[in-house]
Amino acid sequence: MKIDASMFFAVALATPAVAQEFAPVALNSLSAAPAQIATAPVMDQNGRVIGKVRAVATDQDGRPSAISYVNGKQLLVIAAPAVSYDAQKNIVVADTSKATLGEQVASN
Repeated sequence: MKIDASMFFAVALATPAVAQEFAPVALNSLSAAPAQIATAPVMDQNGRVIGKVRAVATDQDGRPSAISYVNGKQLLVIAAPAVSYDAQKNIVVADTSKATLGEQVASN
């Protein structure tokens, strides 16, 4: 049976696009720090905004290893395994129990 190419394209164009929902991913699972993360708010695990990303530290391979964020007047640092990142919403979710007071982390 021969399928008419114009019919195939008409059906393909009429099919609604399915929006993909991406779940937040562990920051340390990324091969590089996303550029837009520098403007991301930091939320706790209850969904409250607790600060703003200040910098992302990377390891020798360029993978994210930690973030620093400002919470009021405090600069806090969290290791990448305790951080999730939602690229679609540009939101960082941090396990605040693992945050430590720190100095600015260097970003590569």
